[in-house]
Order: sequence, then structure tokens, then C-alpha cells
Amino acid sequence: MDDTLKRIEGTWEIVATNFPMWTSGKNHNPQISYSKVSEDSSYLTDTVQFEKNDKIRKIIGTDLYQGGKFIWRGKGILKLLKSEWSVIYLSDDVLMIEFEKSMVTPSGIDVLVRKNSKIDSRQEVSDILLKTNKVEKSTLDELLWLN
Repeated sequence: MDDTLKRIEGTWEIVATNFPMWTSGKNHNPQISYSKVSEDSSYLTDTVQFEKNDKIRKIIGTDLYQGGKFIWRGKGILKLLKSEWSVIYLSDDVLMIEFEKSMVTPSGIDVLVRKNSKIDSRQEVSDILLKTNKVEKSTLDELLWLN
């Protein structure tokens, strides 16, 4: 198995996106925390946290890493929901993910920076991603940069 699960663990701040939940202006400061369910597991606990109406909200789910992509399932009332996403780019400080259209969400892209990273500018994130040749400048230009 590759080391994606180990490398993705931690808290990431969404800094650019085309996902309506973040582009609508109703939700702020989105971040995602990933933690392995157990050391030998292909499952991650996935906690999305954001601010809405001055309150902290959370969406909790589980990701199964299978065949190079993740299959997300919600917890509680969201248990019926499922979505698939994959990593476009992953370094110690920058993560770019692409999620597929689901029953209730469109397809899209998120660019994330590890919380407390030394990366602090849109230009720095863009430069890192463009050097990988895994993303086009036009794709980055279409995203809404949140900070």
C-alpha cells in the first residue's frame, strides 16, 4: 500500500475551491481533519469543520481508501450519503483533491494547506501546484481563493 493514508493525516485548511458549500459565502474557515481509524486500517475518520452564523459546525464521515481513491460515507443522519474523491497532489504542506459528482453535490476541486504550515500566500500555493505539472493554471484561475 502506498503512504497516502499516513501522509494525509492531520488538519488541512481549504484555501481554494469551486465547491458551492464554500463559494456561497454562507460558510467560513473550512478545514478538514483526517485521522486513521487504526494503524493497519484503510479507513480514515474525516471531520469537516466550518463556521456558519458564528457557530462551529461539523460534518463527520469515514473515508475508505481503495484503488487509489477515497470513498466517503457520512455518519449519523448523513450515513445514507456517499461520495468519491481522489488526491491530485499531496506534499507535507499542500493537498489538492478532486471529488466526483454525488447524489447531492457537484464535482469539484479543493486546494488545502496543512494547518500551521509556513505557506501563507496564494502565489506560493499556486507556484507549488504548477511546478507539479498535475494541474493547469486555468484550473487554478477558476477556483475561488478563500483567503
